[in-house]
Formats: sequence, structure tokens, C-alpha cells
Amino acid sequence: MSGKEVGEIPSLLSPISTLKTVYYALVHPHLSYGLAWWSNATKTSIKKIIILQNKIVRLMTYSDQRTPASGLYKSLQMLALDNMIKLTLITIAHLFHHKTLPKIFDNLFKYLKTSRSYTTRICSNQNLFKPSVNRNIGKISIQYREVEVWQSLKLNIKLLGSTSFRTQVKKYLLDID
Repeated sequence: MSGKEVGEIPSLLSPISTLKTVYYALVHPHLSYGLAWWSNATKTSIKKIIILQNKIVRLMTYSDQRTPASGLYKSLQMLALDNMIKLTLITIAHLFHHKTLPKIFDNLFKYLKTSRSYTTRICSNQNLFKPSVNRNIGKISIQYREVEVWQSLKLNIKLLGSTSFRTQVKKYLLDID
């Protein structure tokens, strides 16, 4: 298939709801497989995947190739790859917070209040202890990134139950972009 033929596919499928169904059937499973481990990847190593996802979103919305993709994701109520990774990391931290991860992960994180002898505002917001790192390679570790995105959440979202949590985090991620 040439690039021109690929560009003509959306006009054959027409409604955006149909295109979203095709996206979630054919593209999304490949992106979502192993998202927690993709968080260890550098931006440059997943750049081609992000560019491809942006092209697909532009095709789905019949947008020009120079149209910024961030607004398109929001209009489609879909998450870009970096936000998909954040959602996965936040979900793991939420499962840790509610003690629903397998026992082997009990020591994956510590709360800030257990690592200090005094209470501060940041400790009272259910924040996790961020490990210190010496190099940039440490900043892409799961523990570091997970704590970083968990701490960016508002307390009311952190305290949500499991039924509405992912929905609220997805809304939050769509709103901050």
C-alpha cells in the first residue's frame, strides 16, 4: 500500500465513531502492550511510534498534516502514547495505595510520611517517596516516573475508588494537555 492509499482509507470508513472503533481494534492493542515498561524508554526511542500515532489521529479527523495533534486527541477523547504511559503508571500507584497489588510489590514504594519523622503538606497528600538518582538514566526508571506522575495528581483523585479512578485520571490527563 502506498502512502496515498493509506490516506484514502478514512474517506471510505467515514464516521469518526467507526474510525475510533478501527483504531481501538487495530492500533491501540499494539500501543498498550507493556506500557509500564515503555515508561523506561527515552523520548527519542519511542519518537517514531508517537509520530505514527499522531499521523493516524490526523487521518481519523481528516486534519492537515501540520495540525497539532494534542487538540485532536482531546476532541476524540483519546490518550496519546505518553499519556497512556502516565495512566498505566498512575494506575499501578493507585493499586499500591489501595493495597491491591500482589505481595511481591509491597516494597516497591514508600510513603513520604514513613520516610520522615515529621509531617509536611506534601506528606499529607498521600505522596510517595521519590528515590534519589545520580543520572538521567535513573529518571526513567519505573519507580521514579511512577512517583512523579502520582505526585502530580490532586488528592481527591488519589482517594477515588477503583470504579471511577481510571475515568477520572483519563479526564485529568486530557485536560492538562
